[in-house]
Amino acid sequence: MPNYKCTAGNSNDKTSIIVKDDLYLLGLLNSKAVDFVIQQTSSTKRGGYFEYKPTHVNNLPIANASDDSKKQTTDLVTHILAAKQADPRADTHALEAEIDTLVYQLYGLTAAEIAIVEGKT
Repeated sequence: MPNYKCTAGNSNDKTSIIVKDDLYLLGLLNSKAVDFVIQQTSSTKRGGYFEYKPTHVNNLPIANASDDSKKQTTDLVTHILAAKQADPRADTHALEAEIDTLVYQLYGLTAAEIAIVEGKT
C-alpha cells in the first residue's frame, strides 16, 4: 500500500482544494489511471462531470514512486505547464501520454487493464 496520502480540504460545498506544491502529485491526479478511479468511485454530476470531493480524493491510491519516476513525471508536468502558459491551446497530448505510460508502469497495470482505463475494450 502506498505511503503517500492525498488529502483534500473543502473551501465550501462547491470547491475542493489540494494544498500541496507537488508536480508529481499533479501529474498523477491528471493521469488517465487516476481519472478512471475517480470515475469508478465518485458521483456523476449534470453534464457527465465527476465530483472530486475530499471523500473521493482522500481514498485515491497515490503511489510512492522512486525519485527517478517522480523526476520524470515532474519534468513532463513542467513542460506541459510551460507550453500551456505560452499558448493555452498548445497540444500537449504527447506529453500527457508519456505521463500516462509512467503511471501505468508505476501501478503495474497490464495491457488488458490499460485498455480498460483507456476505454478500448
